[in-house]
Order: sequence, then C-alpha cells, then structure tokens
Amino acid sequence: MRTIKQITAVVAVALLSVGTANAASGNSTQATGSAKVAVIIPVSMTNVSALSFGQFAQPSAAGTMTISAAGAVSTTGGVTGNEAIVQTSGGRTAAKFTVTAAPGAGFTVFGPITTTLSSGSNTMTVTNLTGSLAVSSSTTNSTTYTLMIGGRLNVAANQAIGTYNGTYTLTTVYQ
Repeated sequence: MRTIKQITAVVAVALLSVGTANAASGNSTQATGSAKVAVIIPVSMTNVSALSFGQFAQPSAAGTMTISAAGAVSTTGGVTGNEAIVQTSGGRTAAKFTVTAAPGAGFTVFGPITTTLSSGSNTMTVTNLTGSLAVSSSTTNSTTYTLMIGGRLNVAANQAIGTYNGTYTLTTVYQ
C-alpha cells in the first residue's frame, strides 16, 4: 500500500510540471501563484581572543581552574591560591568570538565540550566549554553578536612545567 501512495505522489508532481494543460470547456478556472526569495548575508564567525588560563605554579595536588564565559576565575584543589600570581600580558580570559548574521535570523553554534592542551608529550584537558551570547551591534543588513567561551582546566598533581596549547572548532549555522 505504501508503494502505491508514493507512486501516486510522483505521478501528481509529474503532471504539475508538464505545463499548461487544456481544460474541458465550461468547467475550468485559473489562479496565479507567486514566488519570492530573500538573499541574506552568510552567517560568519571570527575568533577575537583565546581562552587563556594564564600562568600558575606547579601544584603538588590535582586541581582545577575554571574561567566562566563572563571571565570569572575559580580554583579547586592544588591550584587554589594561584589566583594571586601576577599574569603576563593577556592573563586569564574567556575566549571571545564575533558572530555576524542577518537581523532576526536564528542560528546555532555547535562545538565540543572538551579539548586537550599539549606541551610536548604532556597534556591537560579543558572540560565544560560553555558560552554566552549577546548582541553587540545591529544594522539593517546584519546583527553582530559577541560570543564568550569559558571552560575548566583539569590540572594533575605535579603537572609537567611547560607552555600548553590546543585548539577547538566551533561551527555556526542558520536554523
């Protein structure tokens, strides 16, 4: 039964696409349809600044350092107390992205919730990557948003000294 319905639908579509049909005289009508489209700017995203956990002293016990999307810093375990260490340029900051989209258009940002930072063969994991989004400017053709990303750095006891780097990819699509 299902196959017959599918074939019937295909035949009906084929009849519609044939063109103007000659109707029997005396019982016919016509209607005019319309079509429209709006071309909008493509959604775009740019990384303005990195998620930076700054610098901290090698802990003797495991702990975490969390930077919220708003930039608030908190620590646990062996990393506690490192908030007072003077930071070099950049310091501790949430990541910042700009997203530009058509005014009123819905979009979704997809990304991982974890990433790994490496220094040689040594690693640390960033978990709980989270974000906040706010309008920063708007014109008749586009709206620009600021997207802030925070996360939790998981630090091992006696974490190897070094400069750790990593990446993560965000994808933005219109809904």
